[in-house]
Amino acid sequence: MMPIKGPKGAHPTSRGWVSSRGELLKSQRITEDQIAEWDAAMNPKPVKKSKPKVLKEAPTTEEEVIDELFVDDIVLNEDESYLNKM
Repeated sequence: MMPIKGPKGAHPTSRGWVSSRGELLKSQRITEDQIAEWDAAMNPKPVKKSKPKVLKEAPTTEEEVIDELFVDDIVLNEDESYLNKM
């Protein structure tokens, strides 16, 4: 079922559509069910975010770091410009 619609910027009450200042804009019979439906459509419940999962990696040994980062006593950098020097 579609929620009821009323004047822009107004919210439904049992008296009708009321402005944010409390002024009755449109007299209309509105049931509590219709008000609840309108409220649910206009103010949806926030979606619960799942907690991030912690990745578990095996510990890195000193030898693995040296093998990955050092080539013949040259430190690899992000742009790998050492290759141009060879």
